[in-house]
Amino acid sequence: MLASGIATTATYNTTLVYFQHISNCESRDLVQQIFPFFKNKVPLINDRVAKHWANIGEAHSTDYNSQVIVTGKNTTHAGYRQNWKYVQTKAELKAVKKAFQLSDVYRAHAYKELAKAQNAFSNTRLPVFIGVYARILNLQEQSSREYGYNMAPQSFYRKAFEAAQQRSSDRNLIFIIVSDSIKEAKALLSNMTAEFKIYFSSSSEVEDFATLSVCHHSITTGGTFGYWAALLAGGTTFYFSEFATPGSKFAKYFNNDNFYRPEWISIGY
Repeated sequence: MLASGIATTATYNTTLVYFQHISNCESRDLVQQIFPFFKNKVPLINDRVAKHWANIGEAHSTDYNSQVIVTGKNTTHAGYRQNWKYVQTKAELKAVKKAFQLSDVYRAHAYKELAKAQNAFSNTRLPVFIGVYARILNLQEQSSREYGYNMAPQSFYRKAFEAAQQRSSDRNLIFIIVSDSIKEAKALLSNMTAEFKIYFSSSSEVEDFATLSVCHHSITTGGTFGYWAALLAGGTTFYFSEFATPGSKFAKYFNNDNFYRPEWISIGY
């Protein structure tokens, strides 16, 4: 949602503001800590001020509402805002990436982590880092499976790793694995470590996000965590195309073509 607001300001020369719903808003404080732009550049106002503002929403998670402002009025954005079209022009993408620049402390941690990965493979000169987000733990829950979330199998990772190698003229690829369960990720990829240079990175969620976002290219298995890390990283992104189980409740609302950027590369089973 923040990204769609930033994109709107870039296109229509409007001002982005943050609502202060309560005195201690954890999500707001976390965003300000990670990305200084939101602490230094975005005004914080009481949400009561916006009581009569025009509200522009959307029906489902990957829908797209082409109306982003009401001429002559202050507006609020509601909904998930997870359609790539909310950030589609070069100017919008540039504005979003500028706003989501990491604070110095997290950027420093990220580059230290990449240095550790390079040291783990001491014979690798000028490595190309591929950030890999392996979403596993919460997708194993019965409620997640019933809703239609699908966990990427080992075959996806193998295909994605091979595709990354095929597209790179440099063979010095190091795959940086970040996961919501690094233990499960190691078990899943254990028999691939002899074929690929795989480094398992395990820090706090914020530090893991920072590490992924400074890699050269990305592989993501589903969800917004991996999506935004890949977008900030730039380069080539490979994604798991079977995240929504066909025929499931989740599949009714989630559309790959709406969620993932058109230049990203789809990989299925």
